[in-house]
Amino acid sequence: MKELIRKAIKDKPDYLVVVDEKSVVSKYLAKLNTRNIPIYFLYSRPAIGKFISLKRAGVNIIGSLIPDNYAAGEALAQQLLIKHTTTSTQPANILALMGDYTTPASVERVAGLTEFVEQHEDINFIGKEVANWSEQESYTKTLAFMEFAPEINIIWCANDAIGFGAKRALQVHIRSLLVG
Repeated sequence: MKELIRKAIKDKPDYLVVVDEKSVVSKYLAKLNTRNIPIYFLYSRPAIGKFISLKRAGVNIIGSLIPDNYAAGEALAQQLLIKHTTTSTQPANILALMGDYTTPASVERVAGLTEFVEQHEDINFIGKEVANWSEQESYTKTLAFMEFAPEINIIWCANDAIGFGAKRALQVHIRSLLVG
């Protein structure tokens, strides 16, 4: 990420759009000359104190676009429960595949999911696992969970890559049940 930013700044872009997961980018921007490059944060931005210090240091921040990750986590859980209850009479047994333990996006999405589950007595948490935003890690963990907790009938995924890994694992798991 740092190398990409360094190269982009060297090319004197009209704008620079950055993601500040784990505050890596904001720490780096303070060390560079970005006075003449408007910077826009996407998905995550520095905390207010860091934001102010970056502005004081001359970093030309012009804005940010941050999704409501809490609402996204909650809405996904709600839609999964609706789909489940319209296609099954079984209890809702959910596996949550989180992005990570620390990024605001992951923490907020899981908070939305958790509150939704706490409000619904008919949902059982089977497990919460970090998939590190990785399709492959999601695939591996989903296969393991399906082997040892076959009652799982809802898989909540923190992002698309995790969802694709879970889907691929379910396809493999179903094929193994049909063959075996």
